[in-house]
Amino acid sequence: MNLFVPVGTAPLPEDAEPFDIPGVRLSHRRNHSTFHTMLTEFNLHDPVLERLARIVDEADTVQEVVFESVAPGLDYICDGIRLISPDDETALERGRLVYEALYKQLSLE
Repeated sequence: MNLFVPVGTAPLPEDAEPFDIPGVRLSHRRNHSTFHTMLTEFNLHDPVLERLARIVDEADTVQEVVFESVAPGLDYICDGIRLISPDDETALERGRLVYEALYKQLSLE
């Protein structure tokens, strides 16, 4: 279940885990995206997820070199989803479809 709380809410609801904010377990680490961190934290070893993590890294963090040509497009699509979504929950649902489609396409390569 996703729970979005206003900035500054304290204390957080019991069993809540902050996500994608500086200083928490599931966030950016060593120039990698939160997606990459999640693969490490949950010990996920799937070559397609690892490739997807590289794409997300390039889309979501500052990179000196671009290796994944789809990364800029993914960044644009995710920005657009946030712009057309009335709330975070809707944006997550719409983004889930994009990531599922990208995972499927990558699994065919």
